[in-house]
Amino acid sequence: MKFKLLLILLISCSILSADLVGFEAILEKLLMGNSDYQQVLSNFEREIGRYYLNRSTSLPELNISYQNYSNDILRDELKTSSVTESENTTIAENDERWRIELSKEFFPKDFDHADDTIGSAIELMVITSEMFTIQDEALSDIFDDMTDLYEADVMIKVLEPEINVLLRENAILDELEKNNIIDPADLIDNLKELDAEEKKLNEFRETSERLKKQYGNVNQEFVELFFSYSENDQADTLMFNMFMDIMVSGISEGCDDVTRKIKRNKVYAWLPEIRASVSYNWRNIDQEWDIKNADGYEFWDREQTEAFPEIKLELSLPLDFVGNMKGKSLTLKAYEHEVMQNDLELTGKINDLKIERLNALEYYKNRLLRKQQISRLREKQAKINEDKYLADPTLLGELPQLELEDSRLKVLKAEAELKIAEMRYYKQVYLINNFGVSR
Repeated sequence: MKFKLLLILLISCSILSADLVGFEAILEKLLMGNSDYQQVLSNFEREIGRYYLNRSTSLPELNISYQNYSNDILRDELKTSSVTESENTTIAENDERWRIELSKEFFPKDFDHADDTIGSAIELMVITSEMFTIQDEALSDIFDDMTDLYEADVMIKVLEPEINVLLRENAILDELEKNNIIDPADLIDNLKELDAEEKKLNEFRETSERLKKQYGNVNQEFVELFFSYSENDQADTLMFNMFMDIMVSGISEGCDDVTRKIKRNKVYAWLPEIRASVSYNWRNIDQEWDIKNADGYEFWDREQTEAFPEIKLELSLPLDFVGNMKGKSLTLKAYEHEVMQNDLELTGKINDLKIERLNALEYYKNRLLRKQQISRLREKQAKINEDKYLADPTLLGELPQLELEDSRLKVLKAEAELKIAEMRYYKQVYLINNFGVSR
């Protein structure tokens, strides 16, 4: 029952999500561009189609037929006795037949229908579970890419002035080192820091170009809508845990349903193939008789109407009954193993995802708190440096102007890192609160 509820939820939510607006609309657009998700969605639709086809073919067939025959019959009769008599008859016959039939084939010896039904049930169970997990993974990838793109663009803006400060510092330190005023180690540290920052800048530029080529210029709108959508949002871990537990039990129930189907087919496999039909038939025959004999000509119109039911029952056994049974038994045994394996894999994947999401939520929550503290401390330190610079610039060292600029840039960098930490935290909140909401 729980598995069927998951299936109904998946189908109904797909229909209801047609008119999404705002952040959900842009997220839906990005999701539609994810090849992995689209592949699973296509597989799901195909398996739903197979499910309905197999269910429809398991019911009796309704057959309606109509036949019409037009015959011209020539009949010559010759009677030999004391007096020879002859008769020539021409018959124009029109024969109409109607038939309504209900037919059903039970326990087919080729096992195709049972094979299709069980295989389809297993595939549908697997693909239904994957629809939830693959959608979650696809959304996670989209959030990561959007966050990486936002981080790249923001950090490029932060690193460029940072590198400019380091270059100005490098020019001053280089001159001081040439005049033996400072230790060479100071210039070495500056060069190492400059190299590291330029490497980061180059990596961020590559990331920005790659993701913009993939997603276009959707990032700014995504970020604005995401923060307005998730502002002060809290993770509903209770509902998340409940839904994950329902999925695990639903998968187990789905496996139990397929196992029961396999066990029933083990019994059916021993039965002969039965083809049964019940029909009702109508027949109308119109004949025009043109008779020529010794007495002259005669014309007759004859009409015959029939209406009768018909029941037909056929039993069939394969000549190689032992081989047929062995084939059925091996097929069903293979399906039993497949169901057991899928039960372990699918429930294990759901439990692993549950642990991953909850752990990630806790980690990024703590990380966000640390970034908030760092941002606050950077602002405090920048204020202290400004006060020192106003009181006595030498309090900031040998390069007070550069030191003051550096402290201000660190505030901007901390604010950017805080924003990125918020995106990564609220990504986890969104994934937890929206797990199982199909699109």
